[in-house]
Amino acid sequence: MAERLIFHYQSRNSIIHRIDPRIKIVIIFTISAAMFAVNSLQFGVLFGYVLAGCLIARLPFTKYRKELRFFLLLLIIIVLSRWISSNSLISSLFYGARFILIVAAGLLLTDTTAPEDLTLALYWFLRPFKFLNPKRTAARFNLTVSFIPLIFDSVLEIKEARKSRLDNTWKNPVKRIISFSSQIFDLILQKAEEISYALEARLFDEEILHGTISFRKMDFAVLILTLGIIAGLFLIK
Repeated sequence: MAERLIFHYQSRNSIIHRIDPRIKIVIIFTISAAMFAVNSLQFGVLFGYVLAGCLIARLPFTKYRKELRFFLLLLIIIVLSRWISSNSLISSLFYGARFILIVAAGLLLTDTTAPEDLTLALYWFLRPFKFLNPKRTAARFNLTVSFIPLIFDSVLEIKEARKSRLDNTWKNPVKRIISFSSQIFDLILQKAEEISYALEARLFDEEILHGTISFRKMDFAVLILTLGIIAGLFLIK
């Protein structure tokens, strides 16, 4: 089960891990917005920038290989559907590259940011909007995001269990898909119930946030660098 790592926080000593989560969120949203307004060459610069961040953070892509198959399937569907609708292979591949960039940016955020720090960052952004109940909204959003790796974990756990029982992939494929989906749903509900009991046992309160985050000079330097690169791309367009 060592591959069960995708979208899980991985504690490491890297510059990316030490960047304030608020700065990471701003950078990722800025890059995600910019990639829809650039040409292929400029997009390559953005892609290289995110890839450099992944390498600096030492994300273990080789250990993600099983769970990344799901995104590979989505990538193929996106490229093929775009190709059929536009009859342009270059445009289709460009759409696929955008999808890869979004996934890489999501991995970079979730794998280098502790869940409690992400909650504090979301609260900081929501704090001016009192009507949204910032603390509760941030805590609930973080719990919702935490269910993403739970789904991948459940799929991998059931897949490995079936494999250990010598389950025949090609025998009755429709029946197998229905059974597989049912098992995933049941396991997710079971894990969700366990999480609920654990939170209840620890007297979890949505109104209480733990930990602190603070800006540092390095955070602003990284933000300025990122915004400078993006601004430069638009200036030379």
